[in-house]
Amino acid sequence: MKRMDKMNSQLDPFSSGASLGGTVSHYRDKEKIYAQGAPAYTLFYIQEGGVRLTTRTKHQPSAVTAILGAHDFFGELCLAGYPLRVSTAVALTASSIRTIKKEKMLQILRKKNKVSNSWWPICCPASGATGITWRIC
Repeated sequence: MKRMDKMNSQLDPFSSGASLGGTVSHYRDKEKIYAQGAPAYTLFYIQEGGVRLTTRTKHQPSAVTAILGAHDFFGELCLAGYPLRVSTAVALTASSIRTIKKEKMLQILRKKNKVSNSWWPICCPASGATGITWRIC
């Protein structure tokens, strides 16, 4: 909880989502936002509602990897160079979700260097364990 409070306070300028640019889409309950394996060139910011992320492998059925709510980002692995989605995203309830182009978010993070340097470890704490190197600047 402290981790999310810290991130939210640092991302205060993003709280309305408007400064992120992009477009807002509205999803119905259980509507698919994107599928695992789809091209990944955007990320998403939940303004209202909730999202469930699931991942499947050859040897395992779908597993829930995250339940997200208002003011959460998802699809952010595109910023690390992942060309395809590693999960399927589905709206849990009626949701308003802002779609942000990868290039726009990288531009924002470069301008807000203080935020970008502290955002990744909070948003993606396991990134160090996976060996992912974040190249934001």
